[in-house]
Parts: sequence; structure tokens; C-alpha cells
Amino acid sequence: MSRFKPWPGTTANPGGGTGNGSLPRSYEGIEVVWWGNSIIEGQGLTDPQKFQTQLGKLNGMVNRSYGYPGKPWGYKGTGTDDTIYSNRALLPKTAKLYAMYGGGNDNRLNIPRGNVDDMVNTTFAGAINLGIVYIKTNMAGAKIVLITSLQRNGGDDGTGKPITGTTLNDLKLSLIDYNNMILAIGQKHDIPVWDLYNCGINNASIPKYMQSDGVHLNAQGAAKVALCGYGFFETIDLSIASPPADTTAPSVPGKPTLTSKTHNSITIAWAASTDAVGVTGYIVTGGPSPVNVTGTSATIPGLNPETNYTLSVKAKDAAGNVSAASEALSVKTDAAPTGGGGTVTSYYENTFTGADGSANGQVAESGQATNTATAVTAANWVIEGNRMKYSGTTGDRIIMSTSAPGGDYTTEAQIYPAGGKAGVVFRANDGTEYMWVRFDPAGNAGEEIKMYKKHESTAANTQIAAGPATINTAGSNIVKIVCAGNNVKVLVDGTQAINYTLTAAEQAKYGDNTGIGLYAGGENASSWEYLKSYSN
Repeated sequence: MSRFKPWPGTTANPGGGTGNGSLPRSYEGIEVVWWGNSIIEGQGLTDPQKFQTQLGKLNGMVNRSYGYPGKPWGYKGTGTDDTIYSNRALLPKTAKLYAMYGGGNDNRLNIPRGNVDDMVNTTFAGAINLGIVYIKTNMAGAKIVLITSLQRNGGDDGTGKPITGTTLNDLKLSLIDYNNMILAIGQKHDIPVWDLYNCGINNASIPKYMQSDGVHLNAQGAAKVALCGYGFFETIDLSIASPPADTTAPSVPGKPTLTSKTHNSITIAWAASTDAVGVTGYIVTGGPSPVNVTGTSATIPGLNPETNYTLSVKAKDAAGNVSAASEALSVKTDAAPTGGGGTVTSYYENTFTGADGSANGQVAESGQATNTATAVTAANWVIEGNRMKYSGTTGDRIIMSTSAPGGDYTTEAQIYPAGGKAGVVFRANDGTEYMWVRFDPAGNAGEEIKMYKKHESTAANTQIAAGPATINTAGSNIVKIVCAGNNVKVLVDGTQAINYTLTAAEQAKYGDNTGIGLYAGGENASSWEYLKSYSN
């Protein structure tokens, strides 16, 4: 359990001597980087008044502050990303200790708290976790301290009412909720937490320890926090250095062997690699784009018929070390099945740049025309950065078709299924009859991804297939739908989940349709990083 209680003393002699002058200075000359927002910046105080300066006089530490007043850790999703985490490259890499202040602005700005395992910068927890990983990766041997937000009053959430430690934001979360997440993250990473919330500065102490805004420390409050911090930092033994970072790559994977192949995909397997800490996944190269998997097999989709491909595998570990490539395997794909033909020319990639409710900005191959993809209910969709996000509750779709003739093609999307039933449309005909797949995190085992055919006029939405998939609701998954003749394969992060053969009636109705799009099944918060299609 890594929750460290603050030093309770508020008078001289917190270190057991006869006065502040006799306190042990166990941090003498040690560089400490403070990373956070306005409390770290010491807003409204002169440098000698800041708590870090006063703390340095007590224990001898050398302080460097990286404060971003008014900025949250996580990215809200609109405009320029100038969050605390986005400024990580400015941190010096020579300090022995990095102190990360959780901050309270996330409460006012309605940043999702996320969960303790989040690794995306659009949530509070995700940005903190990513910050920890950044320090561990780039500052070898350094230690980390997490700091909960200060108890405070004041501020304004736009309603004219003051914000207190228990005020709920629009997400029904309080400052304490974010502080509890800091404590949970500290325990997860075995990182000590300075529980600043318990330093004896609370709503009733204004104006004794706070400035008139009820948010920031005054000089007396900073002095109290410095004493509190002295006791806390004395509990951290910096003489025991953290391990040096893992710099050893995993062993080289075994030469891949052919498991199966079609005219547009190849499935391979290989012997596992070993690593001193642990292999976290593999990267298969030689196809149209690298395929990342966690197991020792992979399907490479989107290949050309009767074409030679040279495939190799690399292993990676948690520290980002990548092995040398395995011995290569050369494979020729099968001939294209009869009934195929035509060229799909629609292509999206990181191009959600139109107005909310549309997906303008697509690039067409070979100069073929594409229609503007507009949502059925435009108000249900918003564009945040390069992502399209669904914000409605009743289900909706965005469908784009092309002027190209029907044929074999692959539809690919990177989906953040935080809201649940996020999906992809393929084989769509003018937006009224189409096939689509979606995630179902609450589905039965082996049925986490499902395939449907839908007719809007009759409101018929018929499930026709299902398969297993590991759904990352805290991050993203890459979904590929490979259409070849009357066959459809669905892959999630390179692993095949569905292999479905259309009936003769389904092939007649859907087989030559080239429309693609996004589908939200009535649960909000999901987002799509990109959508693209390309000829097999």
C-alpha cells in the first residue's frame, strides 16, 4: 500500500530537533521537478513565498517547477491540446525525483475521470498514467511522487456558485473523486502519494491560509504545506535508487510458418520470444501495414491476389524494446475468386475534418468521386481533434458511398468503444440497406463482436453472425472487415473474429455495394480515430 500520510505537525520541530534550524536536510542538493497546474506554479506568490522554496530551506532540495495554471492533465477533446501532459517534453531528464500534482481543474472542466488502467490522454487517469510511463521511460533511475489536490473553496464553474471540495461537475464527480483516483493509481504503480488534502488546509481555513480567490495558497498557507511536505518527504528513501530502465530487447521470434491463405489474406504462426521482464506483443511486417498482436499468430488482411509477400516478426516488451526481425517467410496469395472485380476508390484516414455531423475531407484514389458523408442526425455527432465522436442516445449512422463499381475491398476503422456499441458499416447501398458490425462488451463469451444486416424502411435489424473479441473500452481497437466475393471476414487487432458466407439472397442484395460508414448503437462516448477502405 503506497498511500503515505502527511506529516501532521504545524509548528517548529517537525523533524525532532529543537527548531527549524536543526531539521535534517536529507535532500541536500537533490533536484526535484514539480509538475502540475497553478498550485505548483505558486500563483499569486513571490518565489520566496512558494511552498517549494520554503520546503527547500527545510530539507535542502533544489526545486524546478513546471506549472500550467488553469490546465488539466487530460485533453478535453476540442481545440489545441495544451494540457499538462502534452507539455511532457519540456521536463528536464536529470532530476532524481518527479512530483506530479493531481490538480483540481479537471473537476471544473468536466474531464472524464476514467479508470485506474486508462492509457489515453482524454481522461484524467489516462493522462496521469501516461505521465508516469513517460517519466519511467525517459528518466532512468528517478523516483516519482503523486500529490492529491488541495482542499479548497472558491472558484467558479460558470454558474456563479463557488466550487467546494465536494461540488459535483456535470459528470457527477467531485474533487474527492479525482483525488481517490490519484490514490488508486499510486497503489497500482507502487508510487508514494502525498495526500495534500489532509494537510490541515480546508474550506474553514479561508482566509487564514488561502488567497481571496479561495483556491490558491497565501504565504502562510504555503508555509504550512511546506512543513507538511517536510514530514512526507522524510519517509522517502532516495538513497535506494530505482532499477535502471529495461534496455534489453526480447529474443528473436521463430521463423513464421503458414497456417492458411486466401486471395487477400495470409495467416501465420511462430515460436514465442523470451524476455528478461516479459514479452508484451509482436509486430508482423511485410503486409500493407504492420500488424500488432499479443499472441503468436496473426492474419494479414488487405493483400492483393496472386502476389508474393515476405513476412517477418519482431517481439516487443513493456519498455518499448523491439527485437530483431525473425527469419522471413515468403508466401504467394491465391488467385481472386470469380465474381469479384471492380475497384473501390473511397479512402479515409485521419480526415474527420468537416463540420460536426459530417466526415468531409476524404481522399479518393485514382480521382474517383465520393459523396459527402453526412450523418442521419447530424446533431448526434461531433468532431474532436481528428476523431468523430457519437454523443446521442438513440443510435445513428454516417454512410459514404463511391462511384466505383462493386468488388472486393477491406474496410478498416480504429474505434474507441468507451460507450459500448460502436460499429462500422460496410456493403452499404444508399444508406437504406447495409451490413454492419459492432462491439458488444456485455455480450456472451465468444460473441463480443456481432454482424448484422439492416433495412431502414422496415426497421429490420437481423443479427447474422458473432465471434470472440477482446474489447479495450479504455483504449482502442482496430477493426478490419475483408469483403471477398460472398465471404466476409472480421478481424479485431489482427485476430479473426468472424468468418461469414453470405447466402445467395444476401449476396444479391449486398454483394456489390461499396458504401462504408460509422454506426453507433445508441450508447454515447464512443469515438472513431479513422475510417478507410481499400481494394483487396
